[in-house]
Amino acid sequence: MTNTLSKKINTNLKFVYSDNDSLSVIFHDNDLLMGVVGEFNENLKELERITNTKLYSRGNSILMKSSVENNEITKNAIQFLANQFINNGSIEKKDLLSSIDNFTLCGSICSKRTLSSSPIYGPCLTSIISLGSIISKP
Repeated sequence: MTNTLSKKINTNLKFVYSDNDSLSVIFHDNDLLMGVVGEFNENLKELERITNTKLYSRGNSILMKSSVENNEITKNAIQFLANQFINNGSIEKKDLLSSIDNFTLCGSICSKRTLSSSPIYGPCLTSIISLGSIISKP
């Protein structure tokens, strides 16, 4: 990510952590908020379902309530979606899946569906796992 794009995302989003395992994302750009949330909050509903996190939208902020780990995955997904909206001007269904899969590949938490059944990473991930097990054997 270029420095200019990184600065633009950093100035458009603010994250506020609370003591009760909740995290607020405050948007400084209403167009970006509308793009991330989606029409009739469809993107938020799908993100909520995939991450098993309760999401509440009010005004220019989104409140996340779940475990600290799920909140971080959801936060990263929202950053990814904001980046997609800034770059492309829209967010597609595949972007929602990509936003979660990008952060669960290396993380310790996976969504309920396995990554090998993901339409995005399915065959590639299986090949990487197979190759990794071959390489790591002495």
